[in-house]
Amino acid sequence: MATSGPAIMGQVIVQALQKKGRKISKECQYNSEEWTILGKYKEEYRKKTTHEDRDILMRNHILVDIFNYWYQRKTVRNLQNEKF
Repeated sequence: MATSGPAIMGQVIVQALQKKGRKISKECQYNSEEWTILGKYKEEYRKKTTHEDRDILMRNHILVDIFNYWYQRKTVRNLQNEKF
């Protein structure tokens, strides 16, 4: 028994409209302290309207704070004294 065209289209539409869960990569998760640091800048970041303004905020504040947090916890190491 063949399935009619409208029935197949209905199934396709239903599948397309269903929310698909976003799978978070295990490598991309932050802990609660890191989210607190990032969350301090959430509203300010959203208020920025240009890519340049967001980039400046990211480079001069957000990345500095998260790096300092990681450095204090010894998650990153001091590369100044190492030779390449």
